[in-house]
Amino acid sequence: MNRQILAIGAATLLLFAATLAVTPAIAEERNTDEREKMRQFKERPYKMPITIASGHGGAIGNDGNEIHRSHILIAAVKNDNSTQDTDFIVKRGGLFIADGDRVGKYEVVPDTWKVQVRKDSNTFSAEGKVQDKKDNRYSVSLSGELLGNTKNGNLYFVKGKLNGNSGEGDTYKLYYLMIVHDKMMVDKVKQRE
Repeated sequence: MNRQILAIGAATLLLFAATLAVTPAIAEERNTDEREKMRQFKERPYKMPITIASGHGGAIGNDGNEIHRSHILIAAVKNDNSTQDTDFIVKRGGLFIADGDRVGKYEVVPDTWKVQVRKDSNTFSAEGKVQDKKDNRYSVSLSGELLGNTKNGNLYFVKGKLNGNSGEGDTYKLYYLMIVHDKMMVDKVKQRE
């Protein structure tokens, strides 16, 4: 019986010694894990609010005889430096006009856009440039009136115009029903201060 007690005591002593030897390694591993988690937190993407405007409707060409299907999509963020109405900074977007077999694709040129929404959100105005695949630039102006609020966002009736430079190129009158809503977008940022 004494031998069993001695064996149990020796096993306990060995287990305790092994624990003492392993504990610093475990602590270092935990510190490494914590540092890794902190690095990942600093580098992880974070969500930022972005406003999406998506409109479907028609475009009437120069001749005024035919209505072409059209779609517009704009992604913008609120400009916090705005003092009066709510200004937005356009990040990207596009305007598409189906003309028979051909679909005219016009990409938004972000740094040329100015968007203002009245504080009560009843009306907005937007103007800027778009460009086609040949890098020809066109002026676009839009104005919208709030029709109502839906579960998907604010519904606007939008009138506008697309003009080629100096009257050259495509010219269309634009009409859309547009839904405008806020969405959270992932923005990848390397460092958060």
